[in-house]
Amino acid sequence: MSDKNKFQDSFDIEGFWWFPDNPERKVAGILHHTPSGFNLHLMGTLTDLTTFQNQFEYEIIHGVSTEGKPITLYKCITGSYTANLPQYAISNYNVLMIFQGVHFSKKEDIKFSQIHSHLTHFDEWVGVSGFNVDVEQMKKGIFGMTYTQPQEIKFELDENFSSSIFFGVSHHFEHVGEKRQEIHQRIVLSIESHKQTSFFEFQDKLSDIRKFLSFACQKSIHPIDVTCIIESHDDTSKQNSKSRIQIYFQQFDMSNTIKEIHSMNMLFTYRDIHENLSHYFKIWFENKSLLEPTYNIYFGIIDNNHMYLDQEFLQLSHALESYHRRTSDQTEVDQETHRTRINSIITSIPKEYQEWLKNKLSFSNEISLRTRLGILLEQFPFVLENYDDDKKPFMKFIVDTRNYLTHYSNNAKENLDDIHKLHKICLRMKLLIEACLFHKLGFEQEKIKLLIKQSQRIKGLDE
Repeated sequence: MSDKNKFQDSFDIEGFWWFPDNPERKVAGILHHTPSGFNLHLMGTLTDLTTFQNQFEYEIIHGVSTEGKPITLYKCITGSYTANLPQYAISNYNVLMIFQGVHFSKKEDIKFSQIHSHLTHFDEWVGVSGFNVDVEQMKKGIFGMTYTQPQEIKFELDENFSSSIFFGVSHHFEHVGEKRQEIHQRIVLSIESHKQTSFFEFQDKLSDIRKFLSFACQKSIHPIDVTCIIESHDDTSKQNSKSRIQIYFQQFDMSNTIKEIHSMNMLFTYRDIHENLSHYFKIWFENKSLLEPTYNIYFGIIDNNHMYLDQEFLQLSHALESYHRRTSDQTEVDQETHRTRINSIITSIPKEYQEWLKNKLSFSNEISLRTRLGILLEQFPFVLENYDDDKKPFMKFIVDTRNYLTHYSNNAKENLDDIHKLHKICLRMKLLIEACLFHKLGFEQEKIKLLIKQSQRIKGLDE
């Protein structure tokens, strides 16, 4: 059973809308929510025409639905303004984010204590179920099923945030004689801050977790339902209360259809790391500052299923070079020797050319892509298992093709014409990046080898 994707819903909210600093000027209108975006259509205007034309963006618009529910619209971009005198004017705003159930007056006020998200493929990745079927009873023609809610799984992310995996359950029981009885388990990821924290910090944390899960599942991970908890204090009753806020934001790269992934087609699952779950997430977050360029390139490939093969190859070569450059300080020679060599060269030419040559030689102590590939393949030789015992042709293909695509400076065009070989090389390059990321997560060499063998099978490279 597939879960309802609230970000793909289409619905309208009728109500009244206004700017926080001008609540007297309320305008009737409809907020349209579609998978392609959010649009506020007003039967009137919140500003005069001159202001509408000159101000492109408004941070906050408040609203209240006809059912009385408060709504905050964040990042509202002016759209169209129609005025056919003597009729009323009509105005439109494109909206980036919707907070349903609360009014915030400015960005700094958008704070929560918890965020709950249901993610694509998260249920399959966790792979924990409370269902139990009595097979022996089934043999007797008695079909029975029990459900025991699994315990919540809690783990730390860093000094400010903790997380948990919660097993929600809903049931639907028909009247006697009907054809269906139903119990539905839904696994939710919760992130909690030790204090009221900006939603955008929560969003960054959720994005980092999504990338971790994308790495594990080899598929882009998206939220399909996001709610937040806001805490408030009643001075009269002296009690604290919590409210649940529904949140919608645009996801430009999300597929309309989501197919389940079998755990056998994932690099690793929750069961592979459950004993040190907090440890691996903490390292993933710690690695972000160092490996963010590599992450961005790698997940840019995972998120884009329609990338041209030569573009994918080029991005993979950049990711490998970026990874090694940021995790190794290896150079052609030591820095002192290099400085002496540069000074000797610079002082031997006419003064008017010295600055030009100095700029040209500024990266001359960097090791080449070929050398970097050799070092990584020496560390993870099993990446080329079932391909070639000699890594030199593999490295030459990558270097020559990268140079051709970057500089068009050699005769490696025939490498691009062999689509089958280029595709296989790209898959091996992905294996190498995955081995590197596993290594930085702290996996031991034998475990990395096992996981890469799993990845080879998923990619069809185990033949």
